[in-house]
Amino acid sequence: MRANTSTRHRTTAENVVGLSSVVLLVLALLPGWGAVAVRATNLGELGRLPGATGHFNAFYGYGWSLQAAVAVAVVAGTIAIARRFKPLGIPRLLYLLAGVAVTAGVLIALVRGPAVTGFDDVPRAEVRRGPLIGAALIPSLAMTAAGVNFAHTQRPRRRRRRRR
Repeated sequence: MRANTSTRHRTTAENVVGLSSVVLLVLALLPGWGAVAVRATNLGELGRLPGATGHFNAFYGYGWSLQAAVAVAVVAGTIAIARRFKPLGIPRLLYLLAGVAVTAGVLIALVRGPAVTGFDDVPRAEVRRGPLIGAALIPSLAMTAAGVNFAHTQRPRRRRRRRR
């Protein structure tokens, strides 16, 4: 791969990659990725233990795949934003590979489900997915589509020979 994209002008695809990475990072910090619910328990003569629900963010509940996906998105977004200030030569498939890696990480986390540990011995505890794991697919798929667009529009140009 040749680093042939060193213009100062940012493309729309790079704007989408930058925006998608920021959106994914903000979503990862929100506590709507899942919930741990403990139902109320009757302790007999001792009384009743009330139920409780706690929500967690992407870094706590889904393990390495989602953490790696967010890290790759942040790196790709940083590169896309940095190209506005300094002309950087990057491989034309960089954003496509980053988008595919981010989408794969989000899909792995979606299929695996929350990997919250520490609640195995708690009776009547339930760990469930939150709505943000599905919402994370939107910026990751947008990043992949922008990577396809960037790779297509930044094809190596053929140099024309000058005739003497």
